[in-house]
Amino acid sequence: MQLSTLLTVAGILVSLLFGAWGVYLALKRRYPGQVTFLHETSLPLFDTIVKNLPELKVSFKDKPVGEGLVLLKGALLNTGTKDITPDMIADPIALSLPDGFKWITANLVSHSQKVDCSLAVDQANITFNVGLFRCGEYLRFEALAEVPIEQKKQGEDSTDIGKKLRQVIKTTHRIADTQRVVFAELLPITRGTKRLKLLGVVVGLATVGFIAVLMTYLIAGWPAEMRFTIREDSGDVLVKARYTLDGNVTLKGVDVKGFKKMLPVEELLQIEGLKPHLVAESETKAIFIALGIYILLPLTMCAYAYREQRKSKHLRKLLGMTEEGGPLQQETGGDK
Repeated sequence: MQLSTLLTVAGILVSLLFGAWGVYLALKRRYPGQVTFLHETSLPLFDTIVKNLPELKVSFKDKPVGEGLVLLKGALLNTGTKDITPDMIADPIALSLPDGFKWITANLVSHSQKVDCSLAVDQANITFNVGLFRCGEYLRFEALAEVPIEQKKQGEDSTDIGKKLRQVIKTTHRIADTQRVVFAELLPITRGTKRLKLLGVVVGLATVGFIAVLMTYLIAGWPAEMRFTIREDSGDVLVKARYTLDGNVTLKGVDVKGFKKMLPVEELLQIEGLKPHLVAESETKAIFIALGIYILLPLTMCAYAYREQRKSKHLRKLLGMTEEGGPLQQETGGDK
């Protein structure tokens, strides 16, 4: 085995070793507790209702709904591997807004059976007070927030204030053995299914193309280039040959960089101890690497979409929701 090959293999092994060590440290230091903030929807009330139906009057506390009022629906779930007990909580979970934004009101909609929970609201924070929060348990809530409206110049698109609110919400807590709050979106099942089908078609077409190219090479034969081992004063040198129409051949060293020699083809064939070798053309290797990436990329996207689909279904199951978003008949808990 050549020195360059040994160094390449050694470099790959070292990289894998450090990568595995990094994954081990990350898993070792990862807290077992985990809370997920599940964002269901952020509904701009003015743009959705009032703007499109001007004859319909919508008010909040006897005042017309303003342009910046957003209805947020969400849930908190214990998605970790450890129950959260009251003595673990130094600061409870809170949803915070920056300056210029403010919470108007919030209330709990439903929760898992036997979960003792409440919330407190001020302009900057919604604070959730939960007693024993066991693995797989949840609480759902709705909140109204006021989002500042920026003046747009003529011709500019209006800002999605629901998305704007979603992007500025910060989650905080001080709970022992618990990671930072994980943010998740509740994706529609039908949209995820369509995406999976589309990616499946792409993977299928890429696979068919790869098999077609492979069969073409198997039937017609693999393109190859000829290399030679020639004897020099410094020892045997493996070279590749490049022929030109003027009858000359240029020899370049494969393992010995900087080695180059030009001579007539007749002289090449008369070299004593000449050892020819056939190897696959570098272009062929590049083609198959590109085809591999062409298949691997949509396959990876398909695997990620499938993972998100399963995650969404799992979250819906924990929340006791149907695929359409409504409650299951066996949902536990109630309004609080």
